[in-house]
Amino acid sequence: MVLDLQKVDDDSICGYDTFVMTAIAKKLDSRMNRWAPETAKKVERLVAEIIELADHDALDLVRSREVEQEVLDIIDGRQAG
Repeated sequence: MVLDLQKVDDDSICGYDTFVMTAIAKKLDSRMNRWAPETAKKVERLVAEIIELADHDALDLVRSREVEQEVLDIIDGRQAG
């Protein structure tokens, strides 16, 4: 995945400081090129999901899913032990 930082428009920045967004985009871009292909694909899917959630003001759902998974992991651990 190669991000074209020249095509970032003001609407996509949503009021955030351009420098911060560019630094994040650069960091992601450099990491995507270093990671194994399957890792890069997973990250790409996660970032796409986060963008979609942010577009719908639903980022709090991510935390809910994390908590739900933690609870399921605890239950699974108790059942196995």
